[in-house]
Amino acid sequence: MPANRVQIKLAGLVDPSELSGDRQFSMNLARGLEVLRAFSIASPALGNKDLCEITGLPKATVARLTYTLVMLGFLSQDQIDQKYRLGPGVLSLAHPLLATMAIRGIARPFMQRLASETGCSVNLGVRDRNRVIYVEAARADRQNPLLPDIGSSRPLLAGAIGRVLVLANPAGQTQHIINRLKTFDPAAYEKHSTALRADVALFRREGYCHARGDWHSDIHAIAVAVADPTSRETYALNCSLKISSHENEHLRENVLPKLKAIRDEIEHALRDEQCRPEHWRGSKPRKSS
Repeated sequence: MPANRVQIKLAGLVDPSELSGDRQFSMNLARGLEVLRAFSIASPALGNKDLCEITGLPKATVARLTYTLVMLGFLSQDQIDQKYRLGPGVLSLAHPLLATMAIRGIARPFMQRLASETGCSVNLGVRDRNRVIYVEAARADRQNPLLPDIGSSRPLLAGAIGRVLVLANPAGQTQHIINRLKTFDPAAYEKHSTALRADVALFRREGYCHARGDWHSDIHAIAVAVADPTSRETYALNCSLKISSHENEHLRENVLPKLKAIRDEIEHALRDEQCRPEHWRGSKPRKSS
């Protein structure tokens, strides 16, 4: 395999420019996806000029991409201000993924029980590039103002759930992710580097990460990794609670043992799911190389 294709295994952490010489890599598709990724809650409506500034792509390229994406239903264009918004086609891509993500249905009752027993908000997340995407939630702490919607995202290093997704990898991959995060957003990396260093030691020693008001001063959280054999993906499970700093020991002493126990139950249920005939009956055998 060519050296410039090795990093594809780390999903989302490849700069398209690094693959310009790879004939298997579609640069046009990559540019179209960069246009779609430019939209956010903070910037839901963007014009071609905005997209050029965000993506760094030439004006003519952006114009062709937005026209194509509108024709395919992935963008819609406002006839008054001429700006673009994400179209229903994007949602149609996301739903099949969420609906077939076995871990969501399996983890949900365990998460609800944990939320009920601890009073915490319990969230399940997975990494996408330099962010954590929330895929399931059980909410008990109604005083917590930072309750993420399914599909919403936050920077990886800004909380315990994201830092787990950085650290729960083989050492080489963890370091590669950290190096990429430095490149993606040096200011954000510097801001959260102290918390990351503390969690590196904590994760190695005790297998969890701890956010002490990193994202919001009175929101504290702990998180552990969940291995999903049905998808071969690593997820992170957290408990977050609105508390004062002197109550931090409550999370470590009272909530952490329950969080780890629930994680173990979820992983056991996932292994059982993997062994069910209907799980493997529909899969095609791999071709020998």
